[in-house]
Amino acid sequence: MGVVTRLPGKLSPLPDHVRLGIVSRVGTKDLAGVPMQKDGDGYGIVIGEMGQHLATASVPILAVSWVVPNHCVPVMNYAISQQAGVVTPMPPTLTSNPITFAWTAPGATYVGVHITTEHGTAYVENYFYVEGPSVSRFYSQTGQPYAGPFENRIFLRFGNPPGPGIQVLARAACPNDVSGAIAILQLADNQRVGADTDHVSWHWSLNGQLVLDVGPDAAWLFYQNQVTQISAGNSGDIDISDAPATELGPPFRLVSIGAGSPTTPETYHTCLMFRSSAPGAIWVTLAVLTWSWEGYSELEDKEWSPVKEPKNTVNPIGVASNILPTWTTNTNTGRWELGFGQQRPRYEHP
Repeated sequence: MGVVTRLPGKLSPLPDHVRLGIVSRVGTKDLAGVPMQKDGDGYGIVIGEMGQHLATASVPILAVSWVVPNHCVPVMNYAISQQAGVVTPMPPTLTSNPITFAWTAPGATYVGVHITTEHGTAYVENYFYVEGPSVSRFYSQTGQPYAGPFENRIFLRFGNPPGPGIQVLARAACPNDVSGAIAILQLADNQRVGADTDHVSWHWSLNGQLVLDVGPDAAWLFYQNQVTQISAGNSGDIDISDAPATELGPPFRLVSIGAGSPTTPETYHTCLMFRSSAPGAIWVTLAVLTWSWEGYSELEDKEWSPVKEPKNTVNPIGVASNILPTWTTNTNTGRWELGFGQQRPRYEHP
């Protein structure tokens, strides 16, 4: 059994023989009390570790009502696949016993519970310090939008050959008592429109949807299948590159990346993720790097023009975040469809 905390105060008188507490554990391991960085003593836990908290009493429990503050952002689960990323948040009222959840942000926090027995109601708290890796770098180097030949075909592409459009470099370091893995999930908000040789408008079916970027032929869940293991007290790196593109050619005479009024560029969210080595831990977000690009090309005298109005985010830097990425489909499901969709091409022929 885990260590039971002190009872900070009684909401109603209880006989001396009534003992109340909270048993907290991760997997099959009871959490041991460790010195906190502030606010006294508490339990050590790591972001993403699924902790179970059980209200206990020396007499039958009639009801419980849990208090879980959201400053460390608790979630009950986070499930990911190529098809979907789904967060199960904490409900506003918690009356089951036990409860199981993970924190997704570091810091000092607690779990409290109002326990009702036939002798009345009292309140108990367990204090915690939530740890996680530190991100020492998460930055990028960007190229230029390009329209023209690449690998014997014609593309509108972010990344002037032979270079990619963006290279992202990430490094995270684990504290001495934390180990796990880092990986990158990338979400894409594709914004593409076109017009064919008959001046009929087309749009990309995923315009305006934030979807998982699974790469060519749905090849990966974590970007470029990279997962880096980090042992306690050490650091690990992940470096990726990307060159989003769409092929130019029939039936189009105009293809645009980013369109509409006002203009909406094609945007990507590159999420640096971490999972503790504890059994049953979930992936959580450490930081997010956001980037975008746009431009268009026209068929002129049977030749595709160099990219017009090129624009892209220049060397963006990642920012700390604990927001878990969610999606309901992926880039592999996108296709060209007739009509404007929610956007219009940059110009229309009379």
